Amino acid sequence: MNQQLTRQSQNIRITSNASKSIDDMVKPTSTSQAQKFSHMVKTDDELSESFELIKILRLYQQSNRWTLLIAPQNIPDKALLDCCSVDMDRVLVVREKQIISVLATIENALSHATCSAVVAWCNNINSTKMAQINQLAEKSQCHFYAFNKRHKALVKNGHTH
Repeated sequence: MNQQLTRQSQNIRITSNASKSIDDMVKPTSTSQAQKFSHMVKTDDELSESFELIKILRLYQQSNRWTLLIAPQNIPDKALLDCCSVDMDRVLVVREKQIISVLATIENALSHATCSAVVAWCNNINSTKMAQINQLAEKSQCHFYAFNKRHKALVKNGHTH
């Protein structure tokens, strides 16, 4: 797919030959106004996930605090990050194999107030846990973004297994 990247002030706008921009295709949904520090990010595929992550990284790259990625499923390659002017100097990555519990790692990161944003890939955050995470995020003035893990289903003869 032929894509054109154009910078418009601090925002990234990505358009393809299709009529939709990536901003139209992928929109993070935040929880209620009362939970403005917690955001659920919904994406359809790895490409939209990559560009949604790039938007988050660019949003916080000027901060003096860290952006922490917990158990990322996909990190864009260096060439794409460079093309989108993403500075990875203040980004920490914790891989899933390095931790015992994603939720405990999220809570620990938010309670120390050293991050401007914590981004995690997880699928087991219920509304009660999200409310607790939001309280920690608000207290530490750190934004939390939850990407849902995608489960790759095996499709054979038109049936999902």
